[in-house]
Amino acid sequence: MNKIFIFVFILFTIAEFSSCGLREKAEQKINEKIDQTVDEKLKKIDSALQNTGTMLDTMKNKSFESMDSVKYKLDSVSKEIKEMIDRQKELLKK
Repeated sequence: MNKIFIFVFILFTIAEFSSCGLREKAEQKINEKIDQTVDEKLKKIDSALQNTGTMLDTMKNKSFESMDSVKYKLDSVSKEIKEMIDRQKELLKK
């Protein structure tokens, strides 16, 4: 009876240790997969942020170019209006 008890005890002990090893390997693979997925998502986020930054820089440059163009046009129109007013003053004086 003792031999059977010892045999069963050893058998359960071996089964427990082997299942712990399998569980650890499974957990390790799951953790690696999670890490890989998180890394991929972070790379996508970084890429999206870089693209957004590039777009913002482009928009900023275009808006400054547009503002310079508008300023030039306003200055030109202002100069023309001043010349027209001066001409009208001259005509009124005559």
